Amino acid sequence: MKRTKAAPHGDCSAGRVLVRKAEHATDIISKEEYGRRHRSNTSTPTTRVSGSDEVPAVPKVRKRPLKMSEWKMCVAKRLRNEGKAYVSRSTGMVVSGRVIGPNCPDKCMEKIGRPVIEDVFKTFWDLGSYMKQTAYLQSLMQPVDVKRRRKSKLENPRHRAISVVYCIKYGHQSFNICKRGFCSVFGIGKRRVEVAVCKLTMTATPESDQRGAHNPTKKKPDIVVECV
Repeated sequence: MKRTKAAPHGDCSAGRVLVRKAEHATDIISKEEYGRRHRSNTSTPTTRVSGSDEVPAVPKVRKRPLKMSEWKMCVAKRLRNEGKAYVSRSTGMVVSGRVIGPNCPDKCMEKIGRPVIEDVFKTFWDLGSYMKQTAYLQSLMQPVDVKRRRKSKLENPRHRAISVVYCIKYGHQSFNICKRGFCSVFGIGKRRVEVAVCKLTMTATPESDQRGAHNPTKKKPDIVVECV
């Protein structure tokens, strides 16, 4: 029986190096294979079209609809324009709703009658719009010249330029009323009446409301708003 000749010591060390390189290559292939499988599992879903290649499907995005009518700020504004109680955004306190005010010292509300006043009050606040309400108030105002001035105020540059006659219209009837009684009928303050008088024009057309027309400093970009 023939004995095989033993390999020299140098040949054995070279063989071990080749084996290690082969094992290292196997490890590299397995890592690449793992990466390929991982990418295939996390890739964009595809849809197969008959007779063609796979086309990437559009991912479904669940976007919350924008409901501005349910925002606390919009709810408070709507209730305030309707004369109802609302929660103030600045103080967090509940502001009571509008009610008919007391009678004036001249008893102007007695000649109108309580049923008429309640109907006019309800019609006014059912408008639900600040601009419409202001236009309605202006239709009940008639500017006239000042009949009499005091001598001490003739040269005063801040003297009143016009006087205003207030009235309440119901059907074909018209009732003249003082300023205090006019405010009590609609449940509003004196300041709002003065603002409506200042906005009276020569052609009796109402001016547009400029509140909220400017760009707020803290306004979010449209892209951010759409992503909410």
